Amino acid sequence: GGGHASVRGDALCLLSAVMYAWYTVAIRYFSPADVSLFFGLLGLFNALLLAPIVVLLHVTGVEDLSPLTWEIMSLLTFKGLADNVLSDYLWAQAVLLTSPSTATVGLSLTIPIAMLSEVVLPDKYLIDASAPRPLAL
Repeated sequence: GGGHASVRGDALCLLSAVMYAWYTVAIRYFSPADVSLFFGLLGLFNALLLAPIVVLLHVTGVEDLSPLTWEIMSLLTFKGLADNVLSDYLWAQAVLLTSPSTATVGLSLTIPIAMLSEVVLPDKYLIDASAPRPLAL
């Protein structure tokens, strides 16, 4: 039922937070000499591990990848590099230059900054042009 799913969801959120905390502290503790190499190897590991799963899901019909054109894949790749890779790199540098706690507090500023951008940006740039509602879940 709904109550059981809620408890399971809460437990998964807690587990995710614990794993994120371990990851943050581990980056600071082990201090990779080259953060770019660290994230490159992490990305390679994920690609080699997860790409066969995506192909399997497509072949079995669970996921349909036929709408993905080369243009869409190129845009997704660019978006991933510009968004995820750059932000993770800068965050890891912040962990190394400050502390895991300071970097995580800085990272948590993304929510109010996103809300501010919704107020500042014109409606044509927003998917849902409505006023920010932080409690609207």
